[in-house]
Amino acid sequence: MKNTIKFKAMLRIAGIIAIVTAFGFLMAACSGGGGRVAKETDFRYELNSTGDGIVITGYQKDAAGGEVIIPDTIEGYPVVAIRSIEYGFIFSEGGNYWDLDARPRRLLTDAEVKAKGLRPYITSIVFPDSVTEISVAEGAQGIISACGTLKSITLPKNLKELPRQFTSECSNLTAIKWPENLEIIGTQAFSFAGFTEVVIPEGVKEIRDYAFFRCESLTSVTISGSIERIGRLAFAGNPDLTNVTIPSKTIQYGSYNPQSYSAGANGWVPEQDNNAFANNPKLTSIAVRKAITDTGYKGSF
Repeated sequence: MKNTIKFKAMLRIAGIIAIVTAFGFLMAACSGGGGRVAKETDFRYELNSTGDGIVITGYQKDAAGGEVIIPDTIEGYPVVAIRSIEYGFIFSEGGNYWDLDARPRRLLTDAEVKAKGLRPYITSIVFPDSVTEISVAEGAQGIISACGTLKSITLPKNLKELPRQFTSECSNLTAIKWPENLEIIGTQAFSFAGFTEVVIPEGVKEIRDYAFFRCESLTSVTISGSIERIGRLAFAGNPDLTNVTIPSKTIQYGSYNPQSYSAGANGWVPEQDNNAFANNPKLTSIAVRKAITDTGYKGSF
């Protein structure tokens, strides 16, 4: 009798395991392969100048969507850089993924994307810790653009600088895992993103022009004590921004433009009125405005 009960219990456990396993496979299938490490053939790449690392320069149109996990090695070499080297962006869903005739403009449904033969939507991008450089060459546009369903980005821990136009028009981007050693957030790095809250990590020294421009869901910004410079219109045009926490110290406000005849050695052009926090109609708190102006800010709100 005891053996019969034991045997039935084992059958129940085996059944549960089978159901859980099947459910797991089903979820993986429904997610379109999300969470897998992307294939080498999903990318365009080349060796770096020293011949000991891989530089990723593109993401193929027929590559997978879902969660894109960039591999840390390709052909046995470590992936050390992501570099936009031609006109366009590395990750982009562009106009083909939008119903441009709709008012308001809308993203195509998953079914419409499939019917058009387009790559499934990218929902997240994970950069490997082997990457120490993300950059945009002269004449190229940026890294990530118009990925309307992109929700999260995980950045490599040793990255020191985010380039200009790291993202553009990713209106559902709400989560980012910052690098441990980040020092510079580049020009237009997150313009038109979907953040509701931004906490600039300790260690960041520069937030360049338009970095968080027109993030229309943004309500709160916390700037770390390591900040030294904030660029032109860096936090401007955010209609729901109500709170800014900023360190009690002098901050240099200006425009990052290394090509300017008046730029300093670090590329910054000091300006008295650069409007880093301009056009934020809900940023009305006297205490918050005073905290910002006490850092040396002379622009408008």
